[in-house]
Amino acid sequence: MCPVDDDPIATPSSLEFGFVPVGQELTKSFAIQNQGSGPLNLGDAGIDPSAFALAGDFQTFVEPGQSVTVDVQFRPGAAVETRGTLTIQTDSTVKPILEVQLDGTGF
Repeated sequence: MCPVDDDPIATPSSLEFGFVPVGQELTKSFAIQNQGSGPLNLGDAGIDPSAFALAGDFQTFVEPGQSVTVDVQFRPGAAVETRGTLTIQTDSTVKPILEVQLDGTGF
């Protein structure tokens, strides 16, 4: 397969979880859209810090013009504001790494 030649985009590009009780969890979603002319392959995903996590698996192959939904979970361990970044590797020549900013506050 040829690498994708257009930007894949994450919508929204940031997730705001607001205030979540310590020890409880809240899940929010974003979409990755393939704007290229060829298939988009998604690779490894990483999240920092550990208060955020992927909520299940996500589809790693996206046809041109299609999108895939990714669920992210916030589970605060302390009553503090937590900011993080989710990164997902792609085979796009334009944007090989997608980033989604994460923000939430435990109370």
